[in-house]
Amino acid sequence: MPTYRSAQRLGTRSHQCDATAGRTRRGVSAFALLDGIGSSEKVRTWTRERATDLASAGVELGDAEAALRRVHAAAAAEPGRDTWGWEELPAAVAVLAVLRQGVLTVAWCGDSRAWHRSPSGELTPLTSDHNRAQERLDEGMSPRPGDRNTVTSYLGWHPAAPLNGGGSAKFGTAQVDGNLGRLVLASDGAYEPLESACDPMTGHLTGTTCQQAAQRLASAAIYHAGPRHIDNATVLVADLSS
Repeated sequence: MPTYRSAQRLGTRSHQCDATAGRTRRGVSAFALLDGIGSSEKVRTWTRERATDLASAGVELGDAEAALRRVHAAAAAEPGRDTWGWEELPAAVAVLAVLRQGVLTVAWCGDSRAWHRSPSGELTPLTSDHNRAQERLDEGMSPRPGDRNTVTSYLGWHPAAPLNGGGSAKFGTAQVDGNLGRLVLASDGAYEPLESACDPMTGHLTGTTCQQAAQRLASAAIYHAGPRHIDNATVLVADLSS
């Protein structure tokens, strides 16, 4: 069965509001990573609970999209979500991967990312960000300052009162059949500093255990960001063929 480990770094935030969870039951494994929007005890607690809900739904349903839709609907139905001023309620972006009978399904809402590293070492991105920066890139325009930090899909979204006045119940999906190697999930606080420093993720995944890889990636993010780093950095690495 797959093995996984995760690593987190606080950055300069007041609270660690990223969360991960992993579950395996009856031959089905699920791995979830959530990045809470905001920094408070309330957001931290809510995000950890939703990560557990997402991983549990993943092993129960055996499909990442179905599990994400269930948890997304439950979050949107929480009391107060349909009223303006709901920003007092927690929200989070999420990515979920489910392995069942040799097929890996991935689903996400927001800008946490997933990659698949094949046994030969090829690293393939599985997700595309749901934020204003990606929207502008898709439309052939350059992102504006702050666009990367404006997510357009997330757990807790409600059409009557969306965060920042926009967004959608948008889900992304991907699938990997066979040739399974290593799965990497990361919050934007983990991957963005590496991208800005042109530090390839592949160098941190070669010749390492799951624990070593997760720790190296999270630590590299904080190192590259330096004193300006304000975001949490979280990485989950799973060896799918273990």
